[in-house]
Amino acid sequence: DGKLFPPCMEIGYQGPAVAVLQCILSVQGFATKTMTIDGDYGQNTARSVQNLQTYLNVSADGKFGPQTRAALLAKTGLDVNQLSETIFHGKTFAPVVSAVD
Repeated sequence: DGKLFPPCMEIGYQGPAVAVLQCILSVQGFATKTMTIDGDYGQNTARSVQNLQTYLNVSADGKFGPQTRAALLAKTGLDVNQLSETIFHGKTFAPVVSAVD
C-alpha cells in the first residue's frame, strides 16, 4: 500500500518504521532515557509508546496501532498514516535520492 507504518507495531517489530517512530517519541519528549533509535521495537520503545499513550489518554498497552495514531493526529496534527515508505531506500535509513549522470 506504500505506507511506511504497518497497521500495528509492537515488541519484536524491526525496520525503518520503528526508527521513525523512535525519532517521533524522542523529539516529542516521550522516549525513556534508555531508548535508542535503532529500528528495533523492544521494551524501551514499548515503554516510550506507553508514555505517549498516557499523554494521549488512550490504553497504554505499548503497541503503536490505530487508536494511538488517531489520538496522536487529533491532539498534535501529526498523521503518521500519511508517511510513505518511499522516504527510505531498501532496508537502510538513507533517504531516496535520484541518480545523476
